[in-house]
Amino acid sequence: MGLVETVAVVIVAGVPMVFVLLLVWGMALGNLRETEPPAPHDPSQLFALRSGRWAAGPNTLADHGFGDRLTADGDTDRVDVAELVSITGGGSRHEDNSVEAVSTIRLADGEQVVHRGPLEAQHFVRPGMWIPYHPANDLYPSQFHPAWDLDREQLREVLITHRLQLGLVDVVDAAELVVGEPSVVTVGAVRATGLIRHGHVEVELTLDDDAVRDVVTTLLRPEEIATARHSRQIPVIRTYDRRWVVWPTWY
Repeated sequence: MGLVETVAVVIVAGVPMVFVLLLVWGMALGNLRETEPPAPHDPSQLFALRSGRWAAGPNTLADHGFGDRLTADGDTDRVDVAELVSITGGGSRHEDNSVEAVSTIRLADGEQVVHRGPLEAQHFVRPGMWIPYHPANDLYPSQFHPAWDLDREQLREVLITHRLQLGLVDVVDAAELVVGEPSVVTVGAVRATGLIRHGHVEVELTLDDDAVRDVVTTLLRPEEIATARHSRQIPVIRTYDRRWVVWPTWY
């Protein structure tokens, strides 16, 4: 029986008001003692989530948190890459812990469209994210059809090609990243060079895996730099000529 119901029963029974007040005070004090104080936000949890997802990528688009469809529409023989511009909404939460959101998407041709659908991993779906999609066709004239059908290998090729077109990776490293498998090394130091390109900052990373120590230059988003600084770890691949190339966050 809750506090309100208990007080109502006591009043109906004709108990003097002073005893009612004492009863209410005692029950409230008991509830207060049972309630644990709120835990402070621990940013290291978010960095740990990002670091783990970074090393394990690329996930499929649905596994990354953008939508939950298993099939794709549009011209499935072709894939373009859009950019997530903004996210609004999110007030309705589903049983699977996803939220209903309204996303503004910039397509490959520069046109902006609005997409409504669930987001399942709010830590990873953020403005600036790249979203592979199938362009419209006669059967599906809507402009935006997320490429939920692409597997991990197909996503590698699509997203590395996109990075190559933006000048975020060179041709040799792109070919290595399509087939390579990452391992995690220690980050000793991070130094920005001052170059910024498509929302990415060029940094020099001092890396160490106990056997080799080297300095690697790469382009990372600010949140990726923060993750590497905090965790002091970053995934890399070892190329055929024994160089380290930083494993991208893909999306």
